[in-house]
Amino acid sequence: METRYQSRTDRRTANIKVETVRAPSGQEGLGNALRAAYSPRSTELPRDIRCLLDKLYQA
Repeated sequence: METRYQSRTDRRTANIKVETVRAPSGQEGLGNALRAAYSPRSTELPRDIRCLLDKLYQA
């Protein structure tokens, strides 16, 4: 099952970015679910978000 999330990147110019992500399973942890939903190259995420995901992944 896949879920579509829509995020508005710039309201002034109405640029919309749509990504299709899979729904996490019932036993999947939060960190793994976040990684599965959005797994960009490490340079695309802000440093603080990468640190948060790393902490969640290790928990």
